[in-house]
Amino acid sequence: MQSSKTVVITAEMSSQFDDIATAKLTSSSLAFLESETTAQTAIATFSEVLGAKPVWARYEMSRIIFVESLAGEGLSGDAINQRWKRFKDQLGVDVPKSDNPESQARAKARAEATAKKRAEFDGKSIDQLKADIKNLTANASMANLKKAGEVQKEIDTRFKEENKGQEEYRKDLIKSLTEWLKEQSTNDLATMALNYGLEVSYEK
Repeated sequence: MQSSKTVVITAEMSSQFDDIATAKLTSSSLAFLESETTAQTAIATFSEVLGAKPVWARYEMSRIIFVESLAGEGLSGDAINQRWKRFKDQLGVDVPKSDNPESQARAKARAEATAKKRAEFDGKSIDQLKADIKNLTANASMANLKKAGEVQKEIDTRFKEENKGQEEYRKDLIKSLTEWLKEQSTNDLATMALNYGLEVSYEK
């Protein structure tokens, strides 16, 4: 299912990939959708074409190719966005910030709104926030349930912040492993795949 959101592709974006690179990105996107087995190869290929530190135009164009590839398979916008998030997190690339003034303004407004909302929970521990949720859900109403959701979001955000270092390490590790794997011979890669119980079909 195609998204109703209008996609704007600038000249800079459209010049990022030639036909061969575009074909590789498209096939990798579909391979990621197909199965866990083909997903790892898809991630490696996509990452190689995209590069470790793409500029915004290149990154955004690769995202559009991914989205349109999966949209062609009939997936909904939400399903595609969820898959892109999982895919992006495994690419091991540095996600650039948008250089579009409107996007930067929207990002700033979102950050300010989030900061204002989170200020309500300043000084409260995780245990206190959990107690708030318990009290709110004990007196269930639409307003209380909405507030409980906001408190839970604050707990989730704190958890992510506390584990940010580990997540950054994981991304760096994926990036390093991806680069290392590219330097290995086919025989060595096949041996490693067998050692880890991975089944990769090969057609002559």
